[in-house]
Amino acid sequence: MDRWRAILLCAWVLWWYGHIPPRDGPRPIIGAQAWHPIGSYHLREACEANEHGYRKRDPNSRYVCLPDTVNPRGR
Repeated sequence: MDRWRAILLCAWVLWWYGHIPPRDGPRPIIGAQAWHPIGSYHLREACEANEHGYRKRDPNSRYVCLPDTVNPRGR
């Protein structure tokens, strides 16, 4: 597969670093912060545009766009 075709077939994932509280349960559970995928895009530009939108709404959180072959959780 040539380089350009590999680039065209790549998908992009928008990741958010934070804590998602449990929805139900007998008592509150405090979990550690972790990376969570919040969107996927065909184009890097679309992923980055959404990343900037999230940053405007919540400037204190961490967001990053990565190729779908990269997992920031190290898995």
